[in-house]
Amino acid sequence: GINAEFQYFTHGILPQYRTIASRSALVIIIARTGCSVNLKTFIPLLKNVLVASSALIVETIVHALMAQFHLGYDDWKWSLCQGMIGACPTAAVVIPGVMLLQAEGYGQKDGPVPLMLGALVVESGVAIWAATFLLATITSDKSIGFLGAMAPVQIFGGIVSGLIAGVMVHICVWLVRNEAQRLPTGRFSFEHLNTIRRTAIAATLVMGHGLAFLAYDIEMVGGGIIAVLSMGCFVANYWMAGDDQEWIEIKIGLNAGLAQIWDSVSMPLLFSMAGTNISLKRVFDGNIFPKGLLILVCSCLSRILFVGVSPFGLGLDMKERIFQMVASIGKVTVQVALAGIPLETYTKKLAAIDPIGDPETFAATSLLYDRSIMFQSILMLFALFPSPIVAIWVKKFGPIALHKD
Repeated sequence: GINAEFQYFTHGILPQYRTIASRSALVIIIARTGCSVNLKTFIPLLKNVLVASSALIVETIVHALMAQFHLGYDDWKWSLCQGMIGACPTAAVVIPGVMLLQAEGYGQKDGPVPLMLGALVVESGVAIWAATFLLATITSDKSIGFLGAMAPVQIFGGIVSGLIAGVMVHICVWLVRNEAQRLPTGRFSFEHLNTIRRTAIAATLVMGHGLAFLAYDIEMVGGGIIAVLSMGCFVANYWMAGDDQEWIEIKIGLNAGLAQIWDSVSMPLLFSMAGTNISLKRVFDGNIFPKGLLILVCSCLSRILFVGVSPFGLGLDMKERIFQMVASIGKVTVQVALAGIPLETYTKKLAAIDPIGDPETFAATSLLYDRSIMFQSILMLFALFPSPIVAIWVKKFGPIALHKD
């Protein structure tokens, strides 16, 4: 019965493991996103990147409008929150495929790839920050005024703390790098280079997890996400700034290490833990699935159409535009990590209420519990369908659409 379901969510160690897995996965994917930013190519395209990133706003609005009128929400906060989470793209689907194409010589010097990566970074940072803020408005007991007042504090504090963490990562790596003597060739030994790379990975993970988990504890999740993104961006670009081949190799090793950890540990753990909180019966419920599928299709189409007209002045041909349009709808990580938060929150709250002693609060919380189920079920459709389409698209159509250098 329903009490058994409450026991499942609120007792034992499963909820704690699920929370740790989702937070850790966000840290790694945001750190990877930050490390993939190359300011030398990003800044000249800034105007185009900002225009392309506006697809996030377009898709969020389309999703929110449809959710408000088709799902029966009586509160715009829920619609906007669902729309923002659903609109957030994921680096986990796009970046690995694009980097593989670049390693094979495709899209290295021109084409849509720099614009795609720049827009992905901006959208991911903005969407995750905005989504965590909107989640706080529907799950926290704090007023919207207080949460709104703290928003600029989180942005500024996140950037500053991320830069400080990036400097600390660099110092750790620099100290380890200078511990060994160089070989007669002028280079470090292969073993020492591996030690430097492992130090870079370890320092980035420790700092990133520290920032994010501290932000969760003080209820400033958006600031923590911005901090991790800033840290990764600072480290990657500082190491590339002087064109020192050794530091560039360390940066490449950091990217490769984070990618391996994501593929081997974080992604399987995140999806397996998220699976314990997903009911396929709910996702494919006859009252939810058709509406959710309609919202998914219309949201993705709005993004595709907007992205298709955004790269003005870049000289992209039709194949490159089509490649960018379809690749932009990749989603999975943020949806899996954030969609279940309202359900877990209101399940715990409902389990703590005496239905006999406080029937009004129990009824109101039960309504929010039911809404959380629909909220998660809709967003799971966004996690299930676009990502495999985009992964196949990037792999198969990329070599056809992109120029080989």
